[in-house]
Amino acid sequence: MIVLELSIRNFLTIGEARLKLDNRGLVLVQGKNLDDPSAESNGAGKSSLPDALSWCFYGTTARGVSGDDVINRTAKKDCCVEATVKDGDDLYRIARHRKDREHKNRLVVFHRREHEEEWRDLTKGTDKLTQELVERVLGCSEEVFKAAIYAGQEAMPDLPAMTDKQLKLLVEEAAGINRLQRAYDIARQKASAAKE
Repeated sequence: MIVLELSIRNFLTIGEARLKLDNRGLVLVQGKNLDDPSAESNGAGKSSLPDALSWCFYGTTARGVSGDDVINRTAKKDCCVEATVKDGDDLYRIARHRKDREHKNRLVVFHRREHEEEWRDLTKGTDKLTQELVERVLGCSEEVFKAAIYAGQEAMPDLPAMTDKQLKLLVEEAAGINRLQRAYDIARQKASAAKE
């Protein structure tokens, strides 16, 4: 899974931003606070970038900010973070909204194949069901995702405090073992059906 693009509107300290993330390599994020020059880079939105990805995919940030607290204080509405991700030939647009004019407080998912033009709405009847779909698309849990994007940030997992079982699950999920197990189960079911 590759995150191609991130679009942010009225999220935390960010009014509006659009970032191309594919093939960027290692990126240094520096900030300049234009609202309060005395703060230099503090409050410029550096931490809001990975937080936007986390909130878009899982509904919470590294600092545990969720609900209406993610809405930009100046705008007070129309909060939306949308990410476009690619998995093979499949493209997905995942967007989470808060006090949005059109989508209210919804999580939505759209899909298309790379060669197609039209996006198909995959959004389920509830955000809980749509969240399960998002996690299947991403192929990882919130814990694994945050361990990957917040290295050195405030949400770094406490590896020494984890039990052996928790570490095993973290490593297996990061390595894609769960996905391989599901593929094995599907193949076994198809083989049984063909044999019958």
